[in-house]
Amino acid sequence: MAVIIVQPANPPHGELVEPRMVFHAAILLWLNKTCSAYWYFFVLLPAKCAKKNSLHQFQPFRK
Repeated sequence: MAVIIVQPANPPHGELVEPRMVFHAAILLWLNKTCSAYWYFFVLLPAKCAKKNSLHQFQPFRK
């Protein structure tokens, strides 16, 4: 992912965009797009596995 920063030669005072801020914004946007996938793989999937295991463990106590 390439971030191209275009700035005028003499930017008006107070409108200078720091490359670091643009970089952080790009990372945040990228995380926004992939956040749901990460949530699913690292949070929901382990939670589902844990739930299955716990249900399997406590099955004898249900009757």
